[in-house]
Amino acid sequence: MISYGGGGVPTTIISGWFRFSATSVKPLTRSIRAHIGSQSETCKSGLLRAIFDSQIGAALNSMHEKVEHPWTVGSLAAACGMSRSAFAVRFKELVGETPLEYLTSWRKQKATALLQKGDKKLFEVAKSVGYDSDAAFSKAFKRIVGITPRHYRRSTGSISELKAEEALTPVRPN
Repeated sequence: MISYGGGGVPTTIISGWFRFSATSVKPLTRSIRAHIGSQSETCKSGLLRAIFDSQIGAALNSMHEKVEHPWTVGSLAAACGMSRSAFAVRFKELVGETPLEYLTSWRKQKATALLQKGDKKLFEVAKSVGYDSDAAFSKAFKRIVGITPRHYRRSTGSISELKAEEALTPVRPN
């Protein structure tokens, strides 16, 4: 059961986190597994289906847990007990992109979060998302995002500063 507190007007959640009580997690997990297991057209592919696939789910878990690891299609296939070619086909079938495309996207998400946080040096961000040098990381980041990590960090920093400044500025009635 999902509940909200405060007694106010119900809120539509656009993006955010849920915290589930220990008693609600098992029924929710069973419901999700049952829905996916129903093999309805909406559940034949997609990330949720892939997560619950025992082999592809193991590969996704490996990528998520060790984003900094120098993964290859072969090492991911080995991690989930599949041949390289069968793994690549099954991954693309379920997720909709190749394993390395997915990994690159995941690394970009992790990197942008670290850059927004701003407490790590660029080479530390690069290492933590699987790049041996900040130059290689910068080149890949620019190819994917369209701007360098330094520029991204500066632009998100100035956006955060503007938001903080707006929050501190009193609203004056007209």
